[in-house]
This record gives sequence, structure tokens and C-alpha cells, in this order.
Amino acid sequence: MSTNPRFRTALGFVIALAVTACSGLSVVSDYDPSGDFGSYQTYSWLPDAESEGSGIAQDPLVDGRIRAAIDNDLTAKGFQKVDDGGDFAVGYQISTREEVSYTTMYSGWGGYGYGYGYWGPSVGMSSSSTTQHTSTIGQLLIGVFDQGSKELVWRSTGEKTISDRQRSPEEAQENINNIISRVMESFPPGGSGS
Repeated sequence: MSTNPRFRTALGFVIALAVTACSGLSVVSDYDPSGDFGSYQTYSWLPDAESEGSGIAQDPLVDGRIRAAIDNDLTAKGFQKVDDGGDFAVGYQISTREEVSYTTMYSGWGGYGYGYGYWGPSVGMSSSSTTQHTSTIGQLLIGVFDQGSKELVWRSTGEKTISDRQRSPEEAQENINNIISRVMESFPPGGSGS
């Protein structure tokens, strides 16, 4: 296995995203309202960007699972895959980022501080403890480009906190299928395919 940090991060993201399936998955979609989605019947994959940092899963097993899930979703919606020159081209990117949060816990009753109260003078004491939490946020972006104009006409992003738990290849594929289904739920806009 490669020791490339981007490879490990991308692989970890996809495995963890697959493991946690759709719970907590936040999906945001957008599209060009002037797009002629009703005329689309065929699709092809965007050419692979071989360069590091392209956003494509560097692990061929993970890449294959994601592509199979997208192919299955589009086929179920009535689109036919062609090797090249489809009515639209589809591609995906994955990324991760670290998110840091802090939790502070207080002890004591600090509100009862210096002063002269009902029972006389008093001094209140309290302390606090702050803990740092680091989470990995994974993001899967799927884009659809009109083949004629080469312009982005639809995109959808799924994002969630991910964990490192790993499952069997079959469970990973099933969970990726569920994630892709949620992320692609709004494609094509206004319909269920051709």
C-alpha cells in the first residue's frame, strides 16, 4: 500500500464514509436552471486526472466502488453509459478536513463569590477544564457537465464526520451505494431520468 499521505487520507475517508453510511450525511445540491436535463439520454465519465490532488480516489478498489455506485444510480434513472461522448459527463472528487472543537467544563458555583451575604462574608471558588476534540470531516462531490458546452450543470456534495471503523468489501459497497443514492437524489432536477 502507498505511503502517500493524500492516498491514506482519501482511502480512510472513503472507508470511514462507507462505514458510517448515511447517518449524519449532509447533502447540498445545485444546478443550472437553464440546463436541458430532459434531453439527456447517455453519459460518459470525465477523463481521469492522474495528478496527485485530483480528488479521485487513488485506491482502485475504492474508485471502482464509487464509479459502480454512480453507474448503478444513473442506469436506474434510465441513462445509458457510453465510453465517450455521452450527452453529459460525470465525475467525482473526495476530500477531507480536520475540524477542532473545544468543550469546557466548570466545577464549583462561581456565582457565589466575594461579598457580604445573608450569613456574612463569603468567597466562591470554581475551576474549569477545557478538552480539545478533533474530528475528520469527509466530503464527496459529484459533478455533471454538459457535453456540448463543457459547463458544469449540476453538482451535489455529501459531507459528514467520519470514523476509522472498517467493514467487509460487500458492506463497504452497500454503504457507498447508499451514500451515492443520497448525494444523487436530486439528479436530474425535476425528474427521474429519461
